[in-house]
This record gives sequence, C-alpha cells and structure tokens, in this order.
Amino acid sequence: MIKEHKNYQRFISDDFENIKDQFAEIGYYIEEEDDFCTYQGWKEKGRKVKRGEKGLKVTSSLAYSQPVFYYGTPVYDKETGKQKFARYPKSFVLFHITQTEDLKV
Repeated sequence: MIKEHKNYQRFISDDFENIKDQFAEIGYYIEEEDDFCTYQGWKEKGRKVKRGEKGLKVTSSLAYSQPVFYYGTPVYDKETGKQKFARYPKSFVLFHITQTEDLKV
C-alpha cells in the first residue's frame, strides 16, 4: 500500500463524521465508507466519475506527514541527504458514488 493510501485511510477513520456532514450539506447522504472516494480511488474500484461532476474538497482535522517541496522541487536535509517531511492538514477531493458509473470495458 502506498503512503497516499495510508493517509487516506487514516483521514477517513479520523474525519468520517465531518465528511458525512459536508456531503449532507450538498445533498448527498453517506452511510458507509464505500459511499465516497477520490477520483483515482473510484478508478481503482472499476468506476469513473461522470462528466461534469464536481468533487467536494474536504480538509483533514489532523496533520499528516507530507514531503516538503520548494517551487515543485523536493527539499533535502543538508546533513543526512534525506528528503524532508513536515506535518500539515491534508485535503482530499471526494466524489459520492451517485456521481460515478461503471467503467465501460
């Protein structure tokens, strides 16, 4: 599992109630975690986001470890040579399952 998936799963477990509330405000109702996902997540599940649908940007209530970039270039520690990481709130753009359809194969 790549790090992005780990942060996403932690985000879902930490902010599930917040996500439900934000989707309810725009008319989509969430009962379980499988009712919403990211654009890439829906593709991995064999679905695609319908043309013209707008995602809901949700920012986490907690900070997650993320790589540090300066003008698009990774920042490295001068002493160790390892890439620097910092903790920041993370945003995800989520789509409700009704905004998707099965991939046509």
